[in-house]
Amino acid sequence: MPEVDRLVRSELGSGAIPGGLETPERAYWPSCEDYRRPGPPRENGVGILPVTSYPGGVLIPWMACQDFENALEWILADPVERTHLAFFARSDVSISSDWEGSRANLEALARRVGEGRLEFATASETWCRCRGSLLQKQDFDRAERGP
Repeated sequence: MPEVDRLVRSELGSGAIPGGLETPERAYWPSCEDYRRPGPPRENGVGILPVTSYPGGVLIPWMACQDFENALEWILADPVERTHLAFFARSDVSISSDWEGSRANLEALARRVGEGRLEFATASETWCRCRGSLLQKQDFDRAERGP
């Protein structure tokens, strides 16, 4: 599977971060053959909330502020297929040189919440909402196809 560069190039580590640009932009149940592809809706099992991507890569809170703002606006311009925003978080960002930019980017997210364009939720809350929508879509698709 293709991998992406480390989030912080100067850090040592093992393994790779899997690339997520081939995944859907919405919540889905993964296929048994390839987790990057949607499988059939089901009542239970693992669901995936992919990391948010845009044409320049993935949304990362400590990226340059103008890039973050541009990416966020591009993402929010067509929310029809997106079910959520999800991004990597680092617990040490507040003690790093990236803190000021990260803080400004979090404020950009909070402004969108104040505008009613976003809502903060846990991953569990988000999956519960998405799961319900996916099951409703499954029921609708069945009704469209007929018996």
